[in-house]
Amino acid sequence: MDLPDDRTSAAPGLRTLLDLDRTLSPSDRKVLECLLLRGRAQSARELSRGTGTNLQALYGALDRLERRGFVARDRTGGTTRFRSAHPSVILHTLLEPGKRAAALAADLEAPLRRIHETDGGPPAEEPSGPAASTASPTAATSWLLDLIGDAVGEVWFLGDESAWFAPGASVDRELTERRRRSNAFHIRMLVPPTEGNDPRRAHHQRLTEAGVDVRYSSRFQAPTVIVDSRWLLVRNGSSAGNGGRPSVYLRLDSPELSRDLVSAGHDVWSRSDGSGPVRSSVAGDPRPGGNSKAPASSALRTERSARKSRNPLPSNHP
Repeated sequence: MDLPDDRTSAAPGLRTLLDLDRTLSPSDRKVLECLLLRGRAQSARELSRGTGTNLQALYGALDRLERRGFVARDRTGGTTRFRSAHPSVILHTLLEPGKRAAALAADLEAPLRRIHETDGGPPAEEPSGPAASTASPTAATSWLLDLIGDAVGEVWFLGDESAWFAPGASVDRELTERRRRSNAFHIRMLVPPTEGNDPRRAHHQRLTEAGVDVRYSSRFQAPTVIVDSRWLLVRNGSSAGNGGRPSVYLRLDSPELSRDLVSAGHDVWSRSDGSGPVRSSVAGDPRPGGNSKAPASSALRTERSARKSRNPLPSNHP
């Protein structure tokens, strides 16, 4: 479609929005897109050429759009032209079903959560099996909410936390609610530093105000959550749209590995003042702040000293 000048930039978003309305036929969407982006009245033949739609299908689409109030006919000088309604009216009309759905979801969340969590009933069953995997971010977030809901001690987020905080997933609200109910429940986040206008900065501020401890570190790469030093959630691969390997989410019942990661987290945490990125002290770490050289550990130096005392070199040894 030949779109004038900078109006081309609006085309992808508009096309996506129109595709979400399943009440619009493919012809309806093409005609409405063309009218909105060109912003002027057009004849049927102009619309046919602009949308690649034959006249029979075009008139059917125009009739349907006119009944919905999206299109008006302009009969001037013996020629009938078609113009879109005001864009604000069309956009708000397209968004109305989503608003109703959001309101219904808000009303349904509390009772459905009580059913899911068996409020007043027997304890919720633990996740089946020591390991599970999924390619669905929705399923992974559901695992996380269930584990946080049953947690009794501490939750650690290591690496890029955005893998777990999908819009509308209620993870923020769940963490805030758990902190409100118990001061003994701790949430610690060691996450990559923010730069510039990174929206994560505002998110971290909201979490901090809710009682979540957030500190910065580049030490951990794979997005990981550790619950009660037992349960592990790990995202392996790239997030959607970032290329690379597709994401796979893993859930592991592994106290040993969980404790090792928590210990590493405490080590990094103890070297952070909470005001910015942690400087890594991992031997041989090539990242900023890491040691470019790998000095021997104290245990290794002690072992070398012991070997020298047992096998002293001759005095004339070169």
